[in-house]
Amino acid sequence: MTRKVYSYMRFSTPEQSKGHSLQRQADYAAQYVLKNGLILDKSLTMKDEGLSAYHQKHITKGALGVFYRAVEEGMIDRGSILIVENIDRLSRASPRNALPQFLSIINAGITVVIAKDGREYSQESLDKNPYQLFENLGEMMRANKESEYKSIRVKASIVSQIKQWIEHGHGKIVRNARDPYWLKAKPDKTGFDIIPDRVDIVIEIANMYRKGWGYQKIQNYLNENRTPFNGKNWYLAYLCKLLNNRAIIGERSFTINGETYIIKNYYPKLMNETDFSILQNDISNRAPTKSQQSIPSIITGNKISFCGHCGSTLCAQNHKPRSRNGKTYDMTSGLRRIRCTSRTNGVECLATGINSGSIAVSVSALPIERSVLEYCSDQMELSAILNDDNDKSISIKASIGEIQRQACEAEQKVKKGHESIEALLIQGETISPVINRVVETARVEHESLLKKIQALGDELRFQKVHKSADLIDQWQSVKNDIHNLDEEARLLVRQVVKKTFKRIDIYFHSFHKSNAPIQLKNAIHDDDNAIVIILTFTNDKTRILSIDRKTGSWIKGGDIEINAESVLSALAARHVADS
Repeated sequence: MTRKVYSYMRFSTPEQSKGHSLQRQADYAAQYVLKNGLILDKSLTMKDEGLSAYHQKHITKGALGVFYRAVEEGMIDRGSILIVENIDRLSRASPRNALPQFLSIINAGITVVIAKDGREYSQESLDKNPYQLFENLGEMMRANKESEYKSIRVKASIVSQIKQWIEHGHGKIVRNARDPYWLKAKPDKTGFDIIPDRVDIVIEIANMYRKGWGYQKIQNYLNENRTPFNGKNWYLAYLCKLLNNRAIIGERSFTINGETYIIKNYYPKLMNETDFSILQNDISNRAPTKSQQSIPSIITGNKISFCGHCGSTLCAQNHKPRSRNGKTYDMTSGLRRIRCTSRTNGVECLATGINSGSIAVSVSALPIERSVLEYCSDQMELSAILNDDNDKSISIKASIGEIQRQACEAEQKVKKGHESIEALLIQGETISPVINRVVETARVEHESLLKKIQALGDELRFQKVHKSADLIDQWQSVKNDIHNLDEEARLLVRQVVKKTFKRIDIYFHSFHKSNAPIQLKNAIHDDDNAIVIILTFTNDKTRILSIDRKTGSWIKGGDIEINAESVLSALAARHVADS
């Protein structure tokens, strides 16, 4: 039986592809098979281009990993030959990891040939001459140490380049991970130039998101109208990462040996920090947009709307238009409803028990939407509610201070851990896995805290520029779209509702017969034809509206103010008692 000959070639850096690395490795394999009268099947040749053997990427992501799995599953015939230029092409990992991988090939009956000098390793040769293992182990130690020292030098060089940027505001491009697709390196490697067409797409994506578009809708639009930066399609994961990418404001972060470095103005800015902070705030406080409803709901589906009777969340329920007695009832005629989810969740809603359960736990969405949005489009009333002296930035600053303290402690743990490891290495002692775990835990914690500080910084900048006046202006800009069923207009209104309210509680009917807190019943008296809505704003101020269930016109409301803290605590206590 003809022995199958496999050839494996690898290089770890893109620069090596420009040289003769692959050709040299291919020549070694060709010379060996010619000398030994074998036939090299080029269809069995494996290549891992630009994958590191020190970090084992050629196994986790490359062709050699596929070969190892095929060996484990018995798919490679015994007696086959694997040709490599040198042993370090198979692995530059620590001998503890490299040796078992090498032996797994040998134990499967496969002969490994080092084409550079003709050495052969097989079950027979190792059994006959066990010193081959020591020879092989020495090669593995050399390759690993060589890569380790190279890694240290490369990291030191990168840190030096980073510090040059931080101290002087300029420098050569730091080659570490991929740069954004909308940029290209300058010929002299001193910075980047933008790619105008791609920058326009990035700005377009940000604008679509600010208008209330969801990621799914943006993805569909891009796949139909814009060429992807990479690959054949636009993907949701990339769009999510894109809008959070601080490269948009010119920032670049590096994590080297557990320490994070941030370079400002490393890239050309596509957006100023204020607009980016507002975008991040929108992302953090976004009302969900993915829905199967043909007309997006303004009030429900945003995790702030609840049934006043039982505390269950509210959802939209859209029915198809239908005809009766020659008349067509469209979506504005009560077929869009707001429904309590108590039945779905197995909770008993008290609204079903009032009036002998004859009234269903749902109501037309139109009068509720009309009343809430007309109320908020009253500029004077909204100004009186939102323009207060509460400065959220004070609490944000306090949070930043506390997290910075925690980050400093975590950074010190990482620093001390590295010093301990370095001291042990100098003394030639073994590094305890416990020390490594402690350092890694501290590093992850430090990185997480830095991200929190960054997010709070964005929110602080947002608070400084995005005052209540801006929110009032947004309500003024959308007030003409209150009854507009256009999807884009309603998505925008939906986001403004999410920014304005912390909570909306709706009593479908018989408010005076419900078990609402006494503070609320004393504040308003309704009839069975009324819907009562409790609006709790983001600054914890509360208003109550009593509206006609058919027209949405106010019976009473707007001027009724109740302390939010007592209302919310009463609601919470009631829901706990009910459960």
